[in-house]
Amino acid sequence: MFTADSLYGGTTLSDWVTSLLLTPEVQRLRGIRLINSSSPSLAALSDARRYTHTLGVVRLALAALPSQAVTDTDGRTLLAAAICHDLGTPPFGHLFEYLLSATTGWSHESVVQSILEGTYRKEGLYHQIIPGRQLKLGRVLGEHGINVKTVASFARGEGVLGPLVAGSLDLDNIDNVFRMAHLLGLPAPGGDLAMSLAASLVVQEGRLAVRPEALDLVSAWAQTRRNVYGVLAFDETNLKGQTMLTDCLISGMESREIGPDHWFWTDELLLYKLAQFQGTKDLVQRFISGDLYSTVYTGWYGIEKGTTDWRHPSHRAELTSALEQELGFPCSPYVFYDFGTFSKHLDIDVIGGGDINELVNTSTSRSSIVAVFTARRKVPATASIASRKLLEQFGFPATALQPIPDKESLYGLPGQASLHV
Repeated sequence: MFTADSLYGGTTLSDWVTSLLLTPEVQRLRGIRLINSSSPSLAALSDARRYTHTLGVVRLALAALPSQAVTDTDGRTLLAAAICHDLGTPPFGHLFEYLLSATTGWSHESVVQSILEGTYRKEGLYHQIIPGRQLKLGRVLGEHGINVKTVASFARGEGVLGPLVAGSLDLDNIDNVFRMAHLLGLPAPGGDLAMSLAASLVVQEGRLAVRPEALDLVSAWAQTRRNVYGVLAFDETNLKGQTMLTDCLISGMESREIGPDHWFWTDELLLYKLAQFQGTKDLVQRFISGDLYSTVYTGWYGIEKGTTDWRHPSHRAELTSALEQELGFPCSPYVFYDFGTFSKHLDIDVIGGGDINELVNTSTSRSSIVAVFTARRKVPATASIASRKLLEQFGFPATALQPIPDKESLYGLPGQASLHV
């Protein structure tokens, strides 16, 4: 099968790789967005799907394989793991996954092996992950002599080549960063650099290592990562959409309309189902039409997550109640904890010696983004200050506030005037 990619160009994949890609389990990813929402302001990135990203990781795996001293079977297993690493991603990604994890302990990593073995549902192999199509991937892997348990272990970062798939600097992360930068239109290196970085990675005795001549590539990846999340994490329209979806998901889960059994739905199917429920119908219609929440307050705090997770539905309800009592109108808080989002310590070796975190100057970022939105179209001028003061009682002191990254600077357009046509 010939595939075309805006990052890496065209490539022809072998028949056995194609047979894995064309299974229902993998094709479902065409219906799952790469980011956790659908944003009017990040249109190109909102259009990107997990399947596109999967193809990108496969392309990087092909670039990385020649540097690995492994058997042909291990190489084929790496490609299979690259194809399978995102199989368990639920609709709207981490938004739904966090809520499922927080309330039921579900995780997309743990479900990958059960998907391959056909055991994640009582229906087993007869469950239709796509309507009219039974599970097929495990059988196809077996036909090619690839062990499903080994594939699952590679996807978890274990085994001979697992660190290439799931580690602090892995093929998944490389494609994610450069693909998002490309789709956000950021001035950043593209597919050639990503391919070169992938080719420079080597697994030695179970640890990931990088060639010293590739340290500049690692630096470029780290800077691109900071820029990508400097845009993505603070895009107001995107945060509004994520908050609205969170409200819908929590309402649907509390009414038992949705839950862990529905992780395999696509983004569009989940929205369709939520639009049928009385408690979420109006909000879904607003989300789909771009009639988004209004902003009350947004703050970036230089502190990490404390003992209370304010994203958890029960704690979020407590925060919501306090905000509504203080402000006198309906509120929906958004909390994001950064632990390595903007930059992270790299647990990889440099071939020949040296500490990569000193050579590249990386460290794990720790911070918290807190925003307050409302379903109302108009917000009192005093609401922002009142919200900031109230948040101090919940562990977000004003003294920890730091400047939100300037998008125009990230795009190399300082001082750009707004267009008024």
